[in-house]
Amino acid sequence: MLPGSVKNFELPNFDDKSGLKEWELFGDLATYINDRRIDVENIKLDIFDKDNTAAPRAVITSPKAQVDPSDGKVFGDSEIFVKGEDFNLDGKVWRWDSRKKFMEILDSVKIDFRGQGSSGATKAESDTGSLDHGGKRNIFTLSKNVRVKGDDLDLKCQKITLTTGEDKKGRFESMDAEKDVFIRRDGRDAEAQSAIFTPAKELMVLKGNPKITDVKSGCVLLGDTIMLDKKNRRVESIASPDKKLRATAVLLHKDERGKEQSMLISADSIKMESAEKNDKFTFSGDVKITAPDFTAKCMQMTALSLNADSSNPKIQIITGSGNVRLANESGNARADNFEIIPDKDEILLIDNCELTDPKKSSRLKSHVMIFKRKKNNGIALSNPKEKNSFVNLFVDDGADISAYADTSGVSAKKGGTTIKSRKLNFAREGEDMAFTFFDDVSINSGDIDAKCQKMTVFTGPDSGGKSAVQKITADRQVQISQSEYTANAETAVIYPKLKTENSDTKKPHKFVELGIAGDNPGLRPQVTLPPLGNIGLNDPAAAKAASKKNTVITSDKQWLASAPDADRYYFEGDVRVDGTDMNAECGRIEVVMKPSKGSKKKRITQIIMTDSVKLTQGLKEAECGRADIYADEEMIVLSQDPVVFNREDNTRASGFKMVYNRGKGGISIEGSAPKQNELDDEAPKRPTLVLPSLERVKAK
Repeated sequence: MLPGSVKNFELPNFDDKSGLKEWELFGDLATYINDRRIDVENIKLDIFDKDNTAAPRAVITSPKAQVDPSDGKVFGDSEIFVKGEDFNLDGKVWRWDSRKKFMEILDSVKIDFRGQGSSGATKAESDTGSLDHGGKRNIFTLSKNVRVKGDDLDLKCQKITLTTGEDKKGRFESMDAEKDVFIRRDGRDAEAQSAIFTPAKELMVLKGNPKITDVKSGCVLLGDTIMLDKKNRRVESIASPDKKLRATAVLLHKDERGKEQSMLISADSIKMESAEKNDKFTFSGDVKITAPDFTAKCMQMTALSLNADSSNPKIQIITGSGNVRLANESGNARADNFEIIPDKDEILLIDNCELTDPKKSSRLKSHVMIFKRKKNNGIALSNPKEKNSFVNLFVDDGADISAYADTSGVSAKKGGTTIKSRKLNFAREGEDMAFTFFDDVSINSGDIDAKCQKMTVFTGPDSGGKSAVQKITADRQVQISQSEYTANAETAVIYPKLKTENSDTKKPHKFVELGIAGDNPGLRPQVTLPPLGNIGLNDPAAAKAASKKNTVITSDKQWLASAPDADRYYFEGDVRVDGTDMNAECGRIEVVMKPSKGSKKKRITQIIMTDSVKLTQGLKEAECGRADIYADEEMIVLSQDPVVFNREDNTRASGFKMVYNRGKGGISIEGSAPKQNELDDEAPKRPTLVLPSLERVKAK
């Protein structure tokens, strides 16, 4: 071009190899400045594909531009407008390189892409941008304060690369966003440092601390990588390869009272699948849950969340499996499976359940456990399909519910208390807990075993702060057995010997109390004690020949008190005794048991009968107000108007006091003291012996 100006010019450019037109430059006025600069007004630049010159691929227009013909570059500091087959672009301050097929815009970039959404357009804007049209696809790169909006997409970031399809129909093949990425799409907000979107697959991949927030439910997803699959209505978050950055979800739930709770859940991967009415979350691999009142772990978990608005988020149900671990103020639990129903405030553990409380030294095992989270109570169940399935509670504490461990070396077996049943209800109130067992209940504590159909165990802190059994009540078909005795009753109360700061080991301790049930008064408590030898009424030879029998005592009410020196059994109300060659009736009995010398086993050493005593041993019958039996001495002391009748020879003896001492081979009958003064109402009781008639003696 010669120096000067040219109006309404046209300048085509052809490819050196193919000879096809690459671009064509038009302008109203072109002014030659030098060989490297031509100023053009109202420039129009048509860009063609190498294999198609029928129509321009894009048309660039601008009020002013500078052309460098030697390098094939065009510069402009004013506005630029680019119209492509599937887009419109405008901006300010631009550069175009014909050889590299590359355009750069440095200010106020705006692009309209046709055919991207149902509304027919997607708009993009940024501070700066570029267009690479060297291949069959257009590649747009936008930088600084980028925003892309369509009918189903709103994206913000600091840089994005948009690649349109080869068919030039305005569809994106890919969108790669970087730095401070924010996306709102399909009712979800996404944040990340990197987002790769493949529209054909409707798949978006987020990286760099990605975060997804579901606008309706308020649920949040985080992780190392998050994938949004619109076609399958699925979102997936995965952990980093080294597992240091976990896939995490925050689920929200608002209860009927309007109180909102959040649950933080992490895993190796999390899938969120959307249905018409709910969202399903699937958690896989080392799942960890943190809630306001518990924490949990498992290998797999699912959660169903209602598609409600964020003002009323709802979680319908949560289920988990595989090495389940759960911890709350009640202790630590484990199971094969669990289920949470937030609206019911329930946590359900299923299969091989175990609840331990290290602070309280207790362990509970069952087939199923149900925790009422806000009511501080729960249920444990055995498996009804398995005959040998039971609920098991073990309390390892310092409180024995067995006989007293006295100073003679007799001690109860240690190890705590074990209770089995088919069903258990448990409740907590502060530091105190109550366990109620139902059906086929059995208990072992120390050297004691017990069975019944219903049992309640009350525990609370002892003086050292550890949990201890405070009281046990048992009902229906109660059976208690210890090395020295067995008992049967309809009701029983067991009082453990608790270790307290002010405990006095010299005081007797009431251990077991047996009674009659109100709905079954005919079934009275019965205790079986070791056999009793000669109580003193029978001669030694006859007593030795008698078959040994356990001592069985039946009454309306019974209890056991223990002290360092002995255990004492008390019986009241129409008492019946059946033992070795002996039967007795009275209103009240006290039985003393002590260990034998050189043995831990206890034996009956003394029996005290009062209130209308009737006693039979061998051929002798006795009636009195009180009878004291001393087993070691083979001696019985009858007092309070005793009368003894011998059926062998029909003799009858009475007096103020009678002593049968077979150990020393003696019998004595005592009278009462004489009157002290004239005011005494009763005459002294004199010993009386009624012998058989002389004729009868001769006959014998």
